[in-house]
Amino acid sequence: MTRRRIPAQLALATAGVLLLASCSAPPAPPAAAPSTPPPAAPAEPFPIEAQTGPGDPAQQQTVATVAPGRLSVPSLGIEVPVSPEGVEPDGYMSIPEDIDVAGWYEFGAGPASESGSTVIAAHVDDPVQGIGPFARLREAQVGAEATVVDAAGTTHVYRVTSVERIVKSEVPLDRVFTQAGAPHLVLITCGGAFDRAARSYTDNYIVTAEKIA
Repeated sequence: MTRRRIPAQLALATAGVLLLASCSAPPAPPAAAPSTPPPAAPAEPFPIEAQTGPGDPAQQQTVATVAPGRLSVPSLGIEVPVSPEGVEPDGYMSIPEDIDVAGWYEFGAGPASESGSTVIAAHVDDPVQGIGPFARLREAQVGAEATVVDAAGTTHVYRVTSVERIVKSEVPLDRVFTQAGAPHLVLITCGGAFDRAARSYTDNYIVTAEKIA
């Protein structure tokens, strides 16, 4: 099967168009559970568009970045492998089609980075595979812990600081995709109503967590 993609022009300090994935994108206030599309209607990944600076995405990280290998959010029962994902020729970030696998934007910050957001996204559901683990992000609570084990075997611990439901067109991309500020984790999936005509959800759930260890 071909991979689903998510449009995105990432606001990361270099590149021209690119990024995000899975079911991510743009705001209305936090709340409400995502509705599941009817079995016959294929769910589409969430588009996230962000403006990047000049250059190639591969040049956005000048220091070797250790990829995350596994994500766990115990309070939500989320335990998934994480796959490094790049950018398609058309400017979309490639996202694993398997709803039980999350994608990490490999041209952004990694869990061992000294600053910026480690962005991990996954599909909320699929008409064939059903509901994915990331559908539970809407139930996340401030203060909950999340852990990321990277490819080097190091465990990074985070604490949720915000849970937002945002209309895709209004997602603050410069804040979500940043390499500035203290290191933190951003988890994204789709939510809100399912637009049959667009074959896509209207909103994104964005969970942000500060790094504590």
